[in-house]
Amino acid sequence: MKKLIFLLLWSLCLFGSLAHAGYAEREPACAPGQALEGGLCYNQCASGETGVGPVCFGKCPAGTTDNGAVCWGLDIQVRGTTNRGNGTIPTSCPAGTENQSGLCYQQCRSGYYGNGPVCWESTPAGWIDAGLWFWRWNWGIQTRGKGSYGRGAGSVPTSCTAGKANEAGLCYSACPAGATGLGPTCYAGCPSGYKNDGLTCRKDITTVKPSHGRGVGVTPPANDGYCNYVMPMTTKSGKDRLYSQTAFVGTHNAYSSVKDGYFYAQQTFDVQRQLEGGVRVINLDIHLKNNDVALCHEKCDGAPLINYGTSMKYLVDTLKVIKQFLDKNSNEIVTIVFESYVKNNVLVEQKFADAGLTNMVFKPGAVGISQMPTLRQMIQSNKRLVVLTQESADAGNLIKTEWDYFVENMYGFDFSLNNYSVTARNLPLNTPDRGFLLNHFGTVTSSLNAVRNNAVGVLGNRVFNESKTAAGRLPTVLLVDFYQLPFCEAFKTVKDINDSF
Repeated sequence: MKKLIFLLLWSLCLFGSLAHAGYAEREPACAPGQALEGGLCYNQCASGETGVGPVCFGKCPAGTTDNGAVCWGLDIQVRGTTNRGNGTIPTSCPAGTENQSGLCYQQCRSGYYGNGPVCWESTPAGWIDAGLWFWRWNWGIQTRGKGSYGRGAGSVPTSCTAGKANEAGLCYSACPAGATGLGPTCYAGCPSGYKNDGLTCRKDITTVKPSHGRGVGVTPPANDGYCNYVMPMTTKSGKDRLYSQTAFVGTHNAYSSVKDGYFYAQQTFDVQRQLEGGVRVINLDIHLKNNDVALCHEKCDGAPLINYGTSMKYLVDTLKVIKQFLDKNSNEIVTIVFESYVKNNVLVEQKFADAGLTNMVFKPGAVGISQMPTLRQMIQSNKRLVVLTQESADAGNLIKTEWDYFVENMYGFDFSLNNYSVTARNLPLNTPDRGFLLNHFGTVTSSLNAVRNNAVGVLGNRVFNESKTAAGRLPTVLLVDFYQLPFCEAFKTVKDINDSF
C-alpha cells in the first residue's frame, strides 16, 4: 500500500509539472506571426534577422564577421606611394668642417691649410713651398721648416643638401607632409583612426549588432496530440511505395492512457486521438477476462488504475474506434500488433467480425515482409488493416504471427542518458525478409522520459546509428510512449526514415 501511495504521489507530481511545461503539438505550434524557439513562442523577426530570446538581431555590415552580439572586422587599405628616385651618398659636411677626399675634417685655423688629417702652414710671403719646408734666395738659399698640427681623423659626411633627407645613409628627396619615406618610395600617411602597419593602414571595425526587442516569450499552446503525418505514397525515385518501405509511429500499450484513467499510463490520449494525431501502429496487450478479450497491462486482476483504467476496456470497443477512423480516412493504413495472452484465435478474430473489420484486414499469402504489397494496392483493394500477434496460438485466417514479418529489439529503454543499445528480442535483427519494429520506450515509463527519449537527438540517433548497425537496415515502426512529446519529434524521425527510401 505504501508503494502504491508513493507511485500515485510521484505520478501526480510528474504529470502536474508537465501539464504546464509548454510542449507544443507540432512545429510551428505558436500563434500566427510567432515562432517556437527554446520552447517559447516569440514574435517572428523580420527577414534576414536572427532571433535570440526576446531580441531580434540584424545582419552585420558587409566585410564583418558575426560574433554574436557584435560584428567584427578589419578595414585594411594599401598606403599610396610616390617614387622619389634613388638615394645618393651624402657630400655635405657640418659647419666648421670641410670635405676633403670624401671625408669631413675640422677647418684649419688661419694661416694653415688642410691636407687630410694635418693642417700645414701656408707659404709666407717671399718664400717658396718645398713640401715639408720653405726656401728663398737671400744672398744664397735660405730654408725653414713648415709648421703643422693634426686635426683628427676625418668623418664620413652625413648631411644632405637642402631639400634632401638622410635615410639609411643615403640622401633622398624629402617626402610630402604626412608621408613616410622608405628607400626610393614615399608612403602616404594613414587616414584618421587607422593604424600604420607599414605597407598598409588597418582599422578594427567592432560594432554592436543592430537589434530590437520582440517581446517576452510565452508558453506555447498545450499539446493537443495532433501531429502532422502524411503517408508518402511513392519512393524518392517516384515508384509506388511498398508497405515494407514505409515508416510509422506506433504507440506502446496504446490503450493505457491518462484519458482512460490509467494510473501508470503509457500514453496521454486515447486511441481515437492517437489515430487522428498521426499514429498508424497500435500496440495492444490482450487478456482473457470474463469470457471476453480485455485490454490490460500484465494482467486484468488487481486494483483498477494499475493494470487497467477506471473501468475495464474490451478489445471490441477499440476495434470499433479503428473501424470508424478507417471509414473516415479512406487513404490511411493501420497496423495492430498484439501482445496476446488469450491463446484463442477464434475468440480474438470474432472481435474483428463484431467490429465490422473482417473485410478490411490484409492477409499476406506467404511469410516475409516482401509479401506485403504497395500502399496504393492496399488502399485500392480496401485491405487497409494489418493485424499481427506475438502469440502464435492467436494466429489464424485474419491475424498473422508477427515474427513471420517483423523482428523486434528488446523492449524497455534504459534511463541512462547514454544507453542506446539495440539487442534482439525474438529473431536475430538481421533475419532476412523481415521488417524491423523498434521498441523505444522507458523501462520506467513517464512523460518526462518521453520528452527526452522521443527527441530527434535521441530517437534519431538510435534509429540511424545503433539500429541500422545492429539490423543492417532502418526500423520502419517506432513504438513509443507519449507519442506527441516533445513537439511530435517522433514524426520527424519517421519522415527522415521515409525520405531515405
